[in-house]
Amino acid sequence: MNPHSPARKAPTDTSAIVRLYGTFLILAIAVGVLLSIVALRTKEIEDWRRNLRSTSFLLTEHTTQTVFSAFLVLDAITERVRQVGVQDEAEFRQKLATVEVHQLLREKIRGLPQLDVAAIVAADGDNINFSRAYPVPAINVAERDYFKAHRDQPQLGDHISTAVRNKGNGRWTFYVSRRIDDAQGRFLGLVLVGLSVDAFTGLYGRVVSSLGEGASVSLYRGDLTLLARAPHLDPLIGRVNDSGTTHQVIAERGAQDAVELANSPRFSDGSSGLRLTAVRRTARYPLVVTLVVPESIFLAAWKRTALLIAGTGLLCIGFVLAGIGTISRTSHRREQAEQEIRQLAYYDALTGLPNRRLLLDRLGHAMAASERSHTHHALLLLDLDHFKKLNDTQGHDVGDRLLVEVAQRLQGAVRDTDTVARLGGDEFALLIEELGPDETLAARQAEQVAEKIHALLNQPYALNDANQDHRSSPSLGMTLLRGKDTALDGLLKQADVALYQAKDAGRNAIRFFNPAMQAAIDARIAMENALRQALALGQFQLHYQPQVDAHGRCTGAEALIRWIDPVRGLVPPDQFIRLAEETGLIVEIGQWVLDTACRQLAQWAADPLWRTLQLSVNVSARQFHQPDFVERVRRSLTASGAPPTRLTLELTESIVVERVEEVIDRMEQLHLLGVHFSLDDFGTGYSSLSYLKRLPLDEVKIDRSFVRDLVDDSNDAAIVQAILAMSRSLGLRVVAEGVETEAQRDFLLLHGCPVFQGYLFGRPVPIAEWAPGQSRSVARVSPLEA
Repeated sequence: MNPHSPARKAPTDTSAIVRLYGTFLILAIAVGVLLSIVALRTKEIEDWRRNLRSTSFLLTEHTTQTVFSAFLVLDAITERVRQVGVQDEAEFRQKLATVEVHQLLREKIRGLPQLDVAAIVAADGDNINFSRAYPVPAINVAERDYFKAHRDQPQLGDHISTAVRNKGNGRWTFYVSRRIDDAQGRFLGLVLVGLSVDAFTGLYGRVVSSLGEGASVSLYRGDLTLLARAPHLDPLIGRVNDSGTTHQVIAERGAQDAVELANSPRFSDGSSGLRLTAVRRTARYPLVVTLVVPESIFLAAWKRTALLIAGTGLLCIGFVLAGIGTISRTSHRREQAEQEIRQLAYYDALTGLPNRRLLLDRLGHAMAASERSHTHHALLLLDLDHFKKLNDTQGHDVGDRLLVEVAQRLQGAVRDTDTVARLGGDEFALLIEELGPDETLAARQAEQVAEKIHALLNQPYALNDANQDHRSSPSLGMTLLRGKDTALDGLLKQADVALYQAKDAGRNAIRFFNPAMQAAIDARIAMENALRQALALGQFQLHYQPQVDAHGRCTGAEALIRWIDPVRGLVPPDQFIRLAEETGLIVEIGQWVLDTACRQLAQWAADPLWRTLQLSVNVSARQFHQPDFVERVRRSLTASGAPPTRLTLELTESIVVERVEEVIDRMEQLHLLGVHFSLDDFGTGYSSLSYLKRLPLDEVKIDRSFVRDLVDDSNDAAIVQAILAMSRSLGLRVVAEGVETEAQRDFLLLHGCPVFQGYLFGRPVPIAEWAPGQSRSVARVSPLEA
């Protein structure tokens, strides 16, 4: 117990009991350290599981989009073969071996670097037309697996081959192929498109490099024949994976995706070792992507932390051994009576911990002792994240059990000389004393204690029979104290400010107070107050940036919100939009933008020069999910007289992946009014073909991050080309954002992008400076973008 406490317990135990008590306490610390290390290992593995699951999803999406481009080309060539119309093998050779067909093959794969070749093969295996050369060189593929498969299995359908070295250029390639029959079902030949293995291993290699030595990414065919791998190993290409984790997940269990922790032989070299393996089938094609990470990578951070926790445990044991002394005996009845009085006055009835009054008393004693010894102490405040939800859903009795368990864990995590108190509700405080005169070392020790507590409170709780594995997490804020330089109330405020920062960082976090925190909170409060006044005082403006079409004509403008503050001047959107979202002001600001945009649209509709403008409004997630959002849009259109068919609402991907059915329903209601929809910053979030084809979209916007480096980065170029090709296939209009150079514009023009926007064509200007010569068709209003 803290020696400064007015509730200090009178010593009564004999030396034997003291030694036994010390033994139990040391044992408890050792067990606590062991449990902490085990829990941290489990958490580290789970964090890596989530990371690998997310990464494998992105790799699978990249693989699907790459293969999708090959099947688009395969469809186009097959359609041409059907249009030609051949009756027998002779006609097949005659009509499909022409230079016009060769030019078609070249045209279909031009601009798609992931596609290596397109070819047409006759029934005897002769290559009769070839995208790479004309006249066609003498190449026969009758011995290839894909040719034999189509020849011998008429009902096979589309086929993905094993990877082979291309006979034309020696590069590793695998083929997607389709059988061509005559009207009687006789085999005439094949249409095939070659996919370069390099198109996959480029991204795979970067992922492997970011993870570290020993990681690998592999692409398998549905029968687990290896098609591509990073790092690349020639002897493995074409081998079937018939053992190990991938085989167990796909072949034995038939699962679609899994992240497995196993000690099994590695496919590449047969070596054993503990590994995390993420396995995922592609949804559209018979392909499997695996990501393997060895123990040396995913447990490296845990091993360092485990050593730190073990050292802290040994330090605590040392303090316990040093603090155990001779305890004198007093009257049992007097001790019992005093204890009852102390319990009522200074202790929490539920947990038995010191209450606020006793904490303040001990804090005052600690400050006085620190003034004399010039040593540092630490004050920690913590509360339990989402505790109210537990109380509301399972009852206060379950919440009380959690508080009792938390109190017990906190008491077991600190020394006898330290104080653990419950301030009320789910808020606890800890006073850690005697951390030494050196401020840096004292701060380090305080952080170690905080990290230990953080780990302990993240372990599962058995609250009742129905909830044996409840998970809770703490947010912690702490500050150092020495002497009486800071008043007692000031110390509590400092720790409370740090606790607020921990919650603001997403909860389940630790924050140490520094003066910048208080300054940041003051600045945030001032910014919030100014933001609330800005809307009422008319301090927002819309600036317009031109857009041009493929012929170089200016087709409209994107309108961007600006805050003109009389004190701060021009405040960039990135300094107030996030605050507006957090405080809920984004709903009012977004409504102002919508109303202003509709009034501007109505003015344009009355002017013959401007009446064809299509005006887009970028809607935040919080605004879109308001229950009356559809009615708000309808009222804005009605009040302004703006034509609904000229209004486009831009949605981010974060909106459309939340409550998908609700999103689709609201989009369809507004579609009935004539309102259009655009998907903004496509490809940067959760892009998925599954929801892209379900949503009633009219347009997608290529994010500026892909446009910026597309001239020099083949991956960005491939992504942009894939978006353009996919959008054309789905009948969606495309706008490229952030076009700043002629080289970017020329590349986009070459690959069929219809509309451009960026500094190359003009900077944002107020509507008063918008020149009539900048004529008609598309404009965008955004309260969220700079």
